Amino acid sequence: MLSLFTEWNDAPGVKDPVLAATWARLEIKDESLPNPKWPSRVIRSCANSVDRGVYGSLFPLAEWIVENWWFLLHESCRVPDFISGRRLAEDPAQRAWVQRHNLLAAREGGALPDLTIFRDGNAIVLKWAPDPPHDDRIWPVRFIEQGLLFAEPSDVERSLHQFVVAVLERLVGNSDASTERLRANWKAACESRHDEPELCSWSASMGLDSYDEDGLTDELVEVMQSRVSGLQPELRHDLVDTATGSSLLSDLDWLDQALPLVSDSTGSSNGTPVKERKTAHDLGYERAATFRQHFSLSRGVIPDLPALLHDNCGWPAPDQQILAIAGTTKINALIGKDPNDKPRMIGPPLGHWAERFRLARALYFLPDATKSVCPRLVTRSFTWDQRASRAFAAELLAPADALRAQVGDVVYADDLEHLSHQFDVKPTLIEHQIRNHHLARVDED
Repeated sequence: MLSLFTEWNDAPGVKDPVLAATWARLEIKDESLPNPKWPSRVIRSCANSVDRGVYGSLFPLAEWIVENWWFLLHESCRVPDFISGRRLAEDPAQRAWVQRHNLLAAREGGALPDLTIFRDGNAIVLKWAPDPPHDDRIWPVRFIEQGLLFAEPSDVERSLHQFVVAVLERLVGNSDASTERLRANWKAACESRHDEPELCSWSASMGLDSYDEDGLTDELVEVMQSRVSGLQPELRHDLVDTATGSSLLSDLDWLDQALPLVSDSTGSSNGTPVKERKTAHDLGYERAATFRQHFSLSRGVIPDLPALLHDNCGWPAPDQQILAIAGTTKINALIGKDPNDKPRMIGPPLGHWAERFRLARALYFLPDATKSVCPRLVTRSFTWDQRASRAFAAELLAPADALRAQVGDVVYADDLEHLSHQFDVKPTLIEHQIRNHHLARVDED
């Protein structure tokens, strides 16, 4: 659990009454383990000492939390591998996402750690990284901790709520413009949590500000209320986690074509388990190993995946497994069971290797035709289930143990090409398996 401890202090010399009233020592604490961690742990240059907290005005942080409330609790990461907010902000395409999710965007001249908060499946991820080395004559403190916390969304919401309320209590009687703006925005956030939580969470998942009429237009609101709301929950989450404001209409139009081809089952999902705390990759690897064991597959190549699905998993004949409908920007396929209770995948035609990988990803969501499952999307997003499906597919098609037996200490480009043909997958899949499982060093020359 994440805790924000505040110790209010006088602020002599601070002229702004709002900043002075909210001046405090702040400790950010991860209490999930027997030995707690402090993302706010710093080295103080002037005293050459270590402290668990920092001093400054907490008003800017409260403003930032309120402004990004729905993003923090519902928007997923947009990249496959997240290292730190500072590093990710170097990519112009990701800078706006970092500003919505990383505390560095709330500093306003103060000191806050490189701590990023975002949704990942059934958990909120909090990841913090140390500051890079810098000139101690300029920077009075340097954050030194790194860590990762998977927290219950309700716990994070409670901690953030209590923090904002505590800051506002320090401003009772203050009526300047910035304080009134914070009060109004907090009131709007609290009301939306009660009146329209689904609309706000779906908007945030797509990277849209619920209070920005230019981004979340009346047309999009109507579409979400009339069309998105009617989708089954897990399918709806797959959609809003990959769609954007500009793509939502075309994505829904594509679903209108694809959904009649699969039954409207209300069965359970094979997606993220409740309370699951494994990484998405580990879960994918584990399920791939279980799949191979269940069907007594050798650890080597699967020469004909469609035949395997037909012979062992209840799928129709190979030429009937995939129904072709041109895809959308980020939706690779819809996976479900047709009216005859046969698994089907609906999506655009792909090349051989891409098709094998997509079909293997589909098995993460529908590995057993005897079960009733709700339709799911295979997408280009990097949410928990989509990452797990990629790991599942990679491990199913090119098992780490099989690769380990064939590589030495260093793998060269020719080796990747040879292994890709042996396992009938892209060379990049082989490279990712070798790197992710630490099987060998990949030569980059």
